[in-house]
Amino acid sequence: MWSRWNRWMLIEKKLPNGYIRIAQKILLTTLDNIAQKDPNYSGLHLLVIEPKFPLGKIFLDHRPVTREDLTKFLRWEMPDDWYKSCQLA
Repeated sequence: MWSRWNRWMLIEKKLPNGYIRIAQKILLTTLDNIAQKDPNYSGLHLLVIEPKFPLGKIFLDHRPVTREDLTKFLRWEMPDDWYKSCQLA
């Protein structure tokens, strides 16, 4: 969970070859569905960081992002559409 200024979101961090187990997916989806009722909730997000970080690639919700994008995202400085829950694979 990430929280700042009364806003919060769920972030699942994985390594590139990591996967979300079925039980974990069910739990995260259930939490996301319950949290959607809170107006301060900013979604469920998947963060994948290559082991060569800071030189490796970063993916947020299945799309490549820069370190600067990730920092802005965590500060709630990105457009609102960035804060919709992602689909877990």
